[in-house]
Amino acid sequence: MKNLLLLTSFLAFSLGQAQITQIPDANFEQELIDLNVDSDGIINGQVLTSDIAEVSVLQIAGANISDLTGIEDFTALEDLNISGNPLVGDQEYPSFLDLSNVPSLRNLIMNGNEDNITVDINKLILINNPNLEEITINYNWAIQFIDLQGSDISLNNLIIDIDSGYPGFPEVCVQVSNPTQAENGQGIYANWYVSENCSFSANCNLSVSNFTAEKINLYPNPSKHYFSISNLQNPVKTIELFNLQGKLLKTFTKQETYSVAGLVKGIYMVKIETANSVAIKKLVIE
Repeated sequence: MKNLLLLTSFLAFSLGQAQITQIPDANFEQELIDLNVDSDGIINGQVLTSDIAEVSVLQIAGANISDLTGIEDFTALEDLNISGNPLVGDQEYPSFLDLSNVPSLRNLIMNGNEDNITVDINKLILINNPNLEEITINYNWAIQFIDLQGSDISLNNLIIDIDSGYPGFPEVCVQVSNPTQAENGQGIYANWYVSENCSFSANCNLSVSNFTAEKINLYPNPSKHYFSISNLQNPVKTIELFNLQGKLLKTFTKQETYSVAGLVKGIYMVKIETANSVAIKKLVIE
């Protein structure tokens, strides 16, 4: 009887000491339940760390996930697909997603679900990911900055496939240890394949500082007949309005109001180029 009590106490203590990982996003946890990863099968904001420690493939595209907190404990994760999720980073500009704490990561897919607005991540941080093989980011106008500095010295073969879905949009800056060699395909970068709309820098904070640097606002937004622009700090060069397929619909010069007459209800993108910066804003037409 005494031994039974001791065993019961030991098991209770062990369960009480089981390490857990916080998963605050209910949709993220629901995906883990649906994938038979979360063993308790209930949405309670957490999973056993042991449940996720051996997961190597995580396909969670289009799951309406906005917060990936907890991904840091997927210590064996190699393939991650987070396409089509309304990820919002840290809510600041530039919003960022840091996957450096998943050093096992090999392949990342972060497509924007062909609407160019779903994934609102400006900066992707991958500075402790020596196993990376491929980064794919398509139909995602928000991405501006990928930090590979530190990881790059271990990456002899890397594919960076990026397409914003919009013609003429600013380049994506890739931060590396030796941008000159990277631009010329030399040294450790000799076997890298990188999309043409990418550039290299040792400090992308400087390279992209002019992109959306101005706190420009569109109003009214949603709009029915017209919109105006506030907080412009520099002279306007051009203003262009695109649909979500990347088609240029209207080009404006600087004026007080900008007509959207004749456009159907929906979501559009407004590209505002000033003397010192480029800003891209979402416009809803009702």
